Amino acid sequence: MVELVTEFHRRFKLPIGESDVLSTDERAQQFRVKFLEEEINELQTALASGDRVGVFDALLDIVYVAQGTALFAGIDSKQWNAGMAAVHAANMGKVRVESAGSSKRGSSFDVRKPEGWVGPEETLKEILSWKK
Repeated sequence: MVELVTEFHRRFKLPIGESDVLSTDERAQQFRVKFLEEEINELQTALASGDRVGVFDALLDIVYVAQGTALFAGIDSKQWNAGMAAVHAANMGKVRVESAGSSKRGSSFDVRKPEGWVGPEETLKEILSWKK
């Protein structure tokens, strides 16, 4: 999937993961955050109006913009895919909450980190160190 976003970035001469623009360019940081917030606002609007197509479009746009932001941060498609696999593996070690009262988010749809759970950070650090 991130390969499609890379294709878009190549077409418009935007960063494609070869260097970390976000660590040095505050205007780029602000732009990407504002862009993500815009897409989240579109999701909220679509949810509030019951617009299922709008919800779908907003969710896809959030992922598209997030992947583009990763490219701005010097995270290429190979790293993104490996990072997603690492996050997924860690998330599979979580457990479903028993009730909304046992959720830090106040929802029975939540999952939580059990005692001894290990996050993906060390793996992500290793992935980011890969030579390009």
